Amino acid sequence: MILPIYLYGDPIFKKPAQKVKQIDDRFIETLKDMFETMEVADGIGLAATQVGIPYSFAVIDVSVYEEYKDFKRMVIINPEIVYSSGEDVMEEGCLSIPGIRAEIIRPAKVVLRYHDIDFKVNEIECEGLLARVVQHEVDHLYGKFFIDYLSPVRLKALKPKLTKIKRGEIKAHYPVIVPGTKKIVVPEAQSERGALI
Repeated sequence: MILPIYLYGDPIFKKPAQKVKQIDDRFIETLKDMFETMEVADGIGLAATQVGIPYSFAVIDVSVYEEYKDFKRMVIINPEIVYSSGEDVMEEGCLSIPGIRAEIIRPAKVVLRYHDIDFKVNEIECEGLLARVVQHEVDHLYGKFFIDYLSPVRLKALKPKLTKIKRGEIKAHYPVIVPGTKKIVVPEAQSERGALI
């Protein structure tokens, strides 16, 4: 089932997500829905809060990129970044902020600790695009967006577009929820395609 994606400005992003304590059949079904939603929206990462679920987990699939063609889809539950190093600049976009992209500086390498689908604790070292996606999704679970890394001047320049997003006046090819409402919008106009996180 395709889930509507909550837009920037929705109250769900204002507080940190709650820890997942157990995995049941409903949780597994939600993960399937999230992967399907992410694929339809041309995403490569999707946090639970982006689909209105206030719990700490996300799905990731970067296999659309040639260098990651053998990548297996990931479910990261209760993720935390325990180490980071270096610096890297890469353009980011976000399914909750349609139509806005920006170059963002983030650590080049991170070590991620998380529970897997069997609820076992794992630690993996990530670099490149995977490190970028992991950081982006973990940020969502703490109410942070990639635009929060922009300078005040750049952020001010984006304010008119962000205001339109908060009103639901957007172009997207997937269903979205207008912030602060339960109104689902599926605009007919197509957005700029390209993998988003």
